[in-house]
Amino acid sequence: MLTKKVSIFMPDFNPGGAEHVMVTLGNHLVVNNYLVEFIVTRHEGPLIERLNDSIRVVSLDCSLSNSIFPLISYLRKSRRDVLISTLKECNLYSIIGRYFTKNEFKLVIREANTPSAEYFYEKTLKDKIKNYFVRRLYKKSDQVIALSHLMKQELVSQIGVSEKKISVVGNPVDIDNIYRLSSEPLSDREKAFFDLYDSKLILSVGRFSKVKNFKFGIDLLNLLKKNGLHYGYVIVGDGIEKANLVEKVEASGLSEQVLFVGYQKNPFKYLSRGNVFLMPSLYEGLPNVLLQAISLKLKVLVSDSPGAGPLLTRDSKAGLVYSYNDLSDAVTKFIEIEEESFDMNFSFEYIKSNFSQEKILGVYLDLIEDLIDEG
Repeated sequence: MLTKKVSIFMPDFNPGGAEHVMVTLGNHLVVNNYLVEFIVTRHEGPLIERLNDSIRVVSLDCSLSNSIFPLISYLRKSRRDVLISTLKECNLYSIIGRYFTKNEFKLVIREANTPSAEYFYEKTLKDKIKNYFVRRLYKKSDQVIALSHLMKQELVSQIGVSEKKISVVGNPVDIDNIYRLSSEPLSDREKAFFDLYDSKLILSVGRFSKVKNFKFGIDLLNLLKKNGLHYGYVIVGDGIEKANLVEKVEASGLSEQVLFVGYQKNPFKYLSRGNVFLMPSLYEGLPNVLLQAISLKLKVLVSDSPGAGPLLTRDSKAGLVYSYNDLSDAVTKFIEIEEESFDMNFSFEYIKSNFSQEKILGVYLDLIEDLIDEG
């Protein structure tokens, strides 16, 4: 009997929420006796180090936008039982790729963002073309993973995917590992900054892109300062917006209050020492870092933007939600968070019972096995 094989298609191994989840899933499948391969457009990124040694990596050696024909070629000459893809372009190319290959396999696509938000913010011709094909092609997959019930509703109402094809599967949180890593020491420079602001530290984590909206966090810090409230702001991450963020910090006279620590394999050592986690994103799917912050019993302040973040914040009772891009409301809610007492033990248990790694990976495993059994 042939070993069951799962292929996972994504752009690369650079850090992102979707990539983290897929690497975690791939490692779990190996432990459960699956043959696993990652198909990527480029063999690059720090998450490679997290892969189980028995996982094969196939690089198409091209940009994502040019990967459709190399993907079809590879799918034609290799076998698999299930192909899993994540992120919009990878999902579309996987659907097209299966259509043009003679090898039959089950296809699972994982939608990483809330469709309505993407339609609102993505205005270029290229974006509109991609969204057109999302509506035409997503329904041709065997299963669509939605990260929340809100996302499932939109996949049905806006994309036209059959409700029977959609499974709501959250992101896995490895709580034991998070707590183990959270105790790692800071550098001398970092420790000095944390000691300086002691119990007045705001933290944000993510790639430096316009969608993450970290400039709002800088504006919030500036407005707090003008109201006589002096906090430190630690931003963990890197990306194309870094120069703009640094320039904004300097122009606002906040250089002494903001610490950029760059991309970190272990953001938990910072989160565990903070007071408030700020997520000012324009939109999200189901943000891993929000789940992780709550699991570390960190109070959270979240933008009321499209995605699962606001609902997760309310259901876990871990913090407050402010009106989208409303600085005045954000300051008001921030002060409320600092003055109000939250039952963070309840919040921790909420994450543990709904998003534990064991539970979520078990759901993925059952889904994959059911698809293979269908034949």
